Amino acid sequence: MVWHSNNVCFMVIIFIEMARRGINDMLSTPRYIFNKATLRESYINIQSMITAAEVHYALKANGEMELLHTLKDINAGFEVASDEEFEKLKRIDVPLERIICGLPVKTAQTIRFLYGQGCRYFVFDHVDEYRKICRNAPDAKKILRIYITDLCSGSIEYGMHMSNVEEFIGNDSNRFDGLSFHISGNDNIDLLFRVLDRVEALLQKIPQKSLILNIGGGFRIETREDFFHKLDSRLWELKNTYSLRILCEPGQYIVKKSGVIITKIVAIREQDNVFNVFIDAGFPTGIHRKPEYIKLYNRKRTPNVDRKIKIYRFFDNTCMHQELFIQPFRFYLYEEDYLEMGYFGSYSICRCNNFHSWKTPKVDYYE
Repeated sequence: MVWHSNNVCFMVIIFIEMARRGINDMLSTPRYIFNKATLRESYINIQSMITAAEVHYALKANGEMELLHTLKDINAGFEVASDEEFEKLKRIDVPLERIICGLPVKTAQTIRFLYGQGCRYFVFDHVDEYRKICRNAPDAKKILRIYITDLCSGSIEYGMHMSNVEEFIGNDSNRFDGLSFHISGNDNIDLLFRVLDRVEALLQKIPQKSLILNIGGGFRIETREDFFHKLDSRLWELKNTYSLRILCEPGQYIVKKSGVIITKIVAIREQDNVFNVFIDAGFPTGIHRKPEYIKLYNRKRTPNVDRKIKIYRFFDNTCMHQELFIQPFRFYLYEEDYLEMGYFGSYSICRCNNFHSWKTPKVDYYE
């Protein structure tokens, strides 16, 4: 949904803070704004919908310290994939039992570091990785990630293939502590059930008891009403039948709607009945997809609305001239208009870069 409005929303924080901090600072863009209450609500919401599982927030979606503090304060669990992510959690005193490492391929140095710091949960998807963990983190939980891309074609291709899984679990000398998988961007419960059928078939062949099952993340924020109800029911069946400890590690679901980016129009160029709009946000500031909505704040004039749809192509003002996205409007945009773009709480700030020596965007938080 894309629309324009001058009503109360994220942007009102800009106007309040303008008076408190001074107009020159608060008008600087691009600027991310995060609602910590929305972040908490999202975490609590998914925990309430997947009651059979412990929820561990995946830091790769957004590792901003203020957001991690907010989640820590509501006793969230966390999933890390690097030394640096682990160190962020250690700096804010997250209990070790609430931290897991879900990266399937790691250096021996990373395993030794995390294990030495107290991490006791590692994932592997190959026998060589398993042996590496055994050598460098002998007392840690070792979780076998299984391949599911043959069932869900859009999934990331980590995971041990089934022929190798059968051989691995059939070897009595291999001692591991659970299974994991990850479906990317899934809202199809039938696909998920097919994966869980595969998991159950394996559980029946594993002699160890009291295993861990990690169902990953990748849950869609907007999905069918009964998706999570059906998922939770199936997980409880597995949990009770096989005495499982079940984990999940959503990232985007938890943080996406908590953040927006405020940007200003630098220039507009009409070309062949299309308006090219150049903004001061873009690829260097973490904009890698089309926003889910746009709100217009026109400081100098009332938006000129008519019935004719105008096509706007958005670009950042780098030398690449690479299109960000296309969006039709029934009103005109003008140079120096402000735009609120959402939702960019996830996979945005962590993708900022120094192209053209662009500065990292300012980040503000509010309740």
